[in-house]
Amino acid sequence: MSLKKNFKWIVLDEIKREKGFPKFGIAMGIDIIKPQKIRAFPERPYNEGIEITLVNPGLAYFHFEGAGSVFYWDSLQMKFLRVWISD
Repeated sequence: MSLKKNFKWIVLDEIKREKGFPKFGIAMGIDIIKPQKIRAFPERPYNEGIEITLVNPGLAYFHFEGAGSVFYWDSLQMKFLRVWISD
């Protein structure tokens, strides 16, 4: 995140491996989502879902055998929010 002249790192998610977890790579990915309307589920377990309008680009985040989500900047709360887009 850019704060005019300085940058600040923000950790959006972290995968913690439990003790004894096999030491192989985790297939993960991110993609940029252009501003648009998306169908999202703010909470898990999933509710009925809502429509969110991204006014800025969002980050789609996904990993193998996991639910897909989107991180987006909420300018009113001044922080990134996460919503789920798949199960």
